[in-house]
Parts: sequence; C-alpha cells; structure tokens
Amino acid sequence: MPAPKIVTVGTVALDTILTATSKATEVLGGSASYFAVAAAHAAGVGIVAAVGGDFPARHLTALKRRGIGTEGIARREDKTSFRWTGRYSPDFSSRETLDVQLGIFDGYGPAVPEAWKDAPCVFLANGDPEHQISVLLQMRRPKIVVADSMNLWIEHKRPALEAVFRRCDGITLNDEEARQLTGEHNLLKAARRIRRKGPRFVIIKKGEHGCLLDDAAGTTFVPAYPLEEVRDPTGAGDSFAGGLMGVLASENGGDASPGAVRRGVLAGTVWGAFAVESLGPRRLMAADATDFRSRLHALKRMLRFAADPA
Repeated sequence: MPAPKIVTVGTVALDTILTATSKATEVLGGSASYFAVAAAHAAGVGIVAAVGGDFPARHLTALKRRGIGTEGIARREDKTSFRWTGRYSPDFSSRETLDVQLGIFDGYGPAVPEAWKDAPCVFLANGDPEHQISVLLQMRRPKIVVADSMNLWIEHKRPALEAVFRRCDGITLNDEEARQLTGEHNLLKAARRIRRKGPRFVIIKKGEHGCLLDDAAGTTFVPAYPLEEVRDPTGAGDSFAGGLMGVLASENGGDASPGAVRRGVLAGTVWGAFAVESLGPRRLMAADATDFRSRLHALKRMLRFAADPA
C-alpha cells in the first residue's frame, strides 16, 4: 500500500466483553484497531503496535482489507497477545475491568517503518506515554499530532504524559480523565488548563452526552448521535478519534484549523455511534461511505435548531 497519511501507535488486542445480555469472547480490540478502522474511510492509516504469536491472522487480514497498513504491527512469536476483559453495567454508565494480560508489552519498543516516517499526521492512541514519545521521535516532520490517554497513565506516568502533550496539536480525553489530569471539576476550565500545556485544541468526550471542544476559535459542544439501542461502548472514543483524524489528514494534506477540527468532530461523532451498535467492532467494520454520509447528513440536520420546525 502507499505510505499512509496517518501513523498511529496503540494497542491491537483481543477483547472479551460482557454486558447484561450478551458476551463476546476474544474479538478484535485495542485502541489502534478501532481508530484505524474509522480513520481509513477518509485517509490512509498505518498501525504501529505488537501482537503475540497467538494472535489470529484473520484479524490482521480484516484490517488489511480495509486498506490499513499492518507492516508496523510486530508479531512477537514468543509472547502472548494483549488481552482485556471488561463488564459493563446494565445501563452502560460504568465499566469494570475484570482481567488484563499485558503479554507482548514485556520488553516491547515500537518501531515505525521507514516508509512511514514522513507521514503528515500522527495519532497517539491510548497506550504507554513512553511508547507515544518513542514514535514521535521516529517521525520526521509531522504537521499534526493528536494524542489520547487514560487514567492509568495520568496516575502512574504523568511526567511522560505531559511531555507528550507538549508536543501535540490536539488532545482527546474523557471527562473523568480531564478532571483527574487538571484537578478541575468544571470541564471548560479543565480544557483550558490542558491547552495551556501546549495543545491548540482539546476535546473532552462525555459519552452519550457528546463532547466539548475548546480552541482559539472558542468553545463548541456537539451532542452524541442519538441511538435507540447501545450494545457495547468499547472503542467508541477511539473510533471518534479516527473520524476526527481522517478529516484532518484528508484536508489540504493535513489541516488542524478550527474549521477542519469542527468538521472532524462531526465525523468522529458519527463513527463513534457506529462503534457502539454491536459487541466488538463488527458494526464499525461493516459501515461504508454511504452509511457515513447518510448519518452525517442526519446529524447536521439535528444541529440546525429551529424554534418553529414547520
């Protein structure tokens, strides 16, 4: 495949997901997987990650079929793959991690393929901030760098994480993580404190309540796409980021202007909604350009508020 416009580093995993009514065992998961599937609809993307010798080849084949570069996924034959098992509450308002098997991360260092090092866009998906920094140092002159993280790294590797943030144009975090990072309960104050660390824009994700964007052009709130049924929230935030970065990478060879970011937020909202409609990434992987355009059009219509719709 041609050199990708987006390089992402993160996890490619095997997820076991339990809800009140369903269970999925060892489905394709991981932050980089969800991100790449969503981003690939708008721009070429390559994954930097690792899997174990036990990782099913069919999952890598499924990524390749969507035009996703897998040359950066190292197969460590002597290690087992990263596995996560989680259980959601009946209303999906909370999630309990039941088991994590780090497997391949023992002694792992990410390696960016030489042909990818000139990619204009980098997304640092949720993962060890030391791996995120390693990938950034291997890239030559990226135009746009956006990062995600989680409470584990905020608590245990804050200095490394803040070093990542200083190198970023944009940050995506959920509301709990933003509060933990800044000590601010008010999310607008939290977003602005994070921006003072260096990023041009900050997006705080609020799950079914949408997201808040803060940048030099002001503050914008975008609601989540309304769905009648949610089956599994796993990967929704990563898919949101994929939609966002796909737009940024596809416009003018890389554009993080306020207008592009806002268009990216709308695309991310749509892809995040696809992600929650099935256990694992099945619905996300089945969605095509027609599905996306239809849902994006519907979302834009919903946002055109009229006091008298007639």
